[in-house]
Amino acid sequence: MTQMNSKNKGEDNDDGQIIRHERHRFAELVRAMNAGTWETDLIGNTSIVNERYAEILGYTLEELGPVNYDVWTGLTHPDDMIRLNQVLEEHYAGKKPYYECEVRMKHKNGHWVWILDKGRVAEWTEDGKPAFMFGSHQDITSIKETEEELRIAKEEAIRATQSKSEFLANMSHEIRTPLNAVIGYLDLMLQGKEEVRKEYLEIAHTSALSLLDLINDILDFSKIEAGKLELHYEFFPIRSLVDQLKSILLYSFQKKNIEFKIQIDPKIPEFLKMDLIRLRQILINLIGNAVKFTEKGFVTFEIKIIETTNHNQVNLLFSVKDTGIGIEKDSFDKIFEMFSQEDSSTTRKYGGTGLGLTITNHLLKQMNSKLQLESEFGIGSNFSFVLKMEFSNSTQEPVPKNSEESKHETIQSNHSLISIQPKILIVDDNEINLTLLKTMLQRIVPKALVLQAKDGEEAISIYQKETPDFIFMDIQMPKTNGFDATLKIREIQKSNPKNVIIVALTAGETNDEKEKSFQVGFDDFISKPVVSKTIANCLTKFFLR
Repeated sequence: MTQMNSKNKGEDNDDGQIIRHERHRFAELVRAMNAGTWETDLIGNTSIVNERYAEILGYTLEELGPVNYDVWTGLTHPDDMIRLNQVLEEHYAGKKPYYECEVRMKHKNGHWVWILDKGRVAEWTEDGKPAFMFGSHQDITSIKETEEELRIAKEEAIRATQSKSEFLANMSHEIRTPLNAVIGYLDLMLQGKEEVRKEYLEIAHTSALSLLDLINDILDFSKIEAGKLELHYEFFPIRSLVDQLKSILLYSFQKKNIEFKIQIDPKIPEFLKMDLIRLRQILINLIGNAVKFTEKGFVTFEIKIIETTNHNQVNLLFSVKDTGIGIEKDSFDKIFEMFSQEDSSTTRKYGGTGLGLTITNHLLKQMNSKLQLESEFGIGSNFSFVLKMEFSNSTQEPVPKNSEESKHETIQSNHSLISIQPKILIVDDNEINLTLLKTMLQRIVPKALVLQAKDGEEAISIYQKETPDFIFMDIQMPKTNGFDATLKIREIQKSNPKNVIIVALTAGETNDEKEKSFQVGFDDFISKPVVSKTIANCLTKFFLR
């Protein structure tokens, strides 16, 4: 009997050791999972948690001794508590062997922590109600944050795609509108009477210039995205900028019968160091927009001094104010976004690509400035920016020629070109471009012998036979492009004492293309489209220097 008792006692010790060993293994497994654990007595309404559970919520285990179960439900986000109760009911009803739910619980510091809550009922009361439960809490905050970042990125990508789609649709409309006028009025001119042809030509010409402005905006936008938009600063008189704005914008104001007010601070120095082309582009865009969205009243363009420093620098405020339709405040940011417009619907009253203000803001950013907007919907808008500019009052600075001086100089140059007899080769794979350039040359240099080639290979062959004085060379052509043709001609020229001037005449306008043109041996670079004056100036530059 005694031996039996001793044996039973030994067996009890063995069972205890096994139980302790299993508990230790279980505890280590839980620690390895980095999970919080909990046990809840639903009858006694109390819960016990482990150290990791407390740590997830920012507490110590001592702070979270056995507590009332309602405390834990109070820490759970109300919206998530609704969902948690639903999955618990499914589990209680026997539909699922355990429950699983993602919930937010309040951290000790006040922020929300995402928890993956899993558990099951271990004991039931005699009437079938849950009595004892246990489960785990896993911190999934970083996973949920990553999911949210991915969701936001996806939505932004969808919005960007939609914006680009809208932009392309608007772009198609904006290109087709002036192109339709060019084609339509030229067709009418071919069929119409002599007295209406000039009017049709003027409309077609205006539409073509509008199309060119649009293409230039697209090119500027692509340069901005590639980080290749460069500024070139020189001293220019402020009056030249104002005069150019008047000349370019006068027709727009007359057409809409809107007053154009110009207010220039008389204390502004005569010469300012600026990128005249880009600053003019900014102001034409702002003033042009003001005219577009103003049906009656006026547009005011103002330049005034804010501050003058001791280092020949002046801070100038440029502003364009209108009495137009104005902009709603919730659209302020939107109008500066790429591919975006305040009203992007296809039935919008006002045209445009949505690139103008984006380009303007990027240009100003390169000038260390930023576009500011004040607007009241239905009343009008005021766009402004401040530029810090170097100034000089010296009359020795270069002064751009006004339109009359340029016109006179061009007439003089053209008169001088009439007497020369050069041999000119024009190279282009487009038959219309060849005919156009040949017609221009016959008017500018009537005694010239004009030769034609439709690709680089033919140009090389004609050069070898005719040794022309001057070549207008297209770049993108079949068989042999303009770059390769020029390299070959320059190689052949080494054995020929006669120098030939080669000028790129191409639809490309990128800096890379310009740089490559000069590297392979071009003497000059001209972008299409061109007018007679451009061709005449180029010929004058090389023949009458």
